[in-house]
Amino acid sequence: MTSTRSIPFSETRARRPSGPGAPQGEPRVSLEATLSRGGTFDGAWWQRTRDVRAELPDLIRALTGWLGAIVRVGLDLDAWDEAPRRLVVDGHIVHIDWSRGGDDTMSATRGSQDHFLLLVIPPRATASAAAAATRMAVRTGNHAPASAILAAAGIAPAARAPMPTADAPMPTTDTERAWKGDGGA
Repeated sequence: MTSTRSIPFSETRARRPSGPGAPQGEPRVSLEATLSRGGTFDGAWWQRTRDVRAELPDLIRALTGWLGAIVRVGLDLDAWDEAPRRLVVDGHIVHIDWSRGGDDTMSATRGSQDHFLLLVIPPRATASAAAAATRMAVRTGNHAPASAILAAAGIAPAARAPMPTADAPMPTTDTERAWKGDGGA
């Protein structure tokens, strides 16, 4: 395994961009110090925005430096403003799998089968709450789910639209209502 290095949260949390278009700087990420893989999470990442194209490249670079080449990530569709299927980071294609899990996690795949799971801390979290959630997630042997960690840190869950069940009708938009009212299907 490639040797690992964790950037302590305290070093990265102060490097926030100061305005629109400001460079992102170091990602706010910490890995479990031993990477024992004995707990639920291998690390935690506090995203700054919902812009996946601005956020993900710096994180991929950091993870690649610590873990080796990252070839695929899995992200929650509801946590981002757009959903590209892949990004090119430093000349390497990183495939992105999307799901509507709503579980505040991110998977990163090294090689073909080696998966790492990160707690994703939403951008709306305060610095102290994000630091607390990070400490809990990277604690060796932690088995708490993301929802419990975020709740314990005082980070409220994001308002998510409920997923329709198989027998529940899909919500109708104003455009669909107008179309149907004008003789559409």
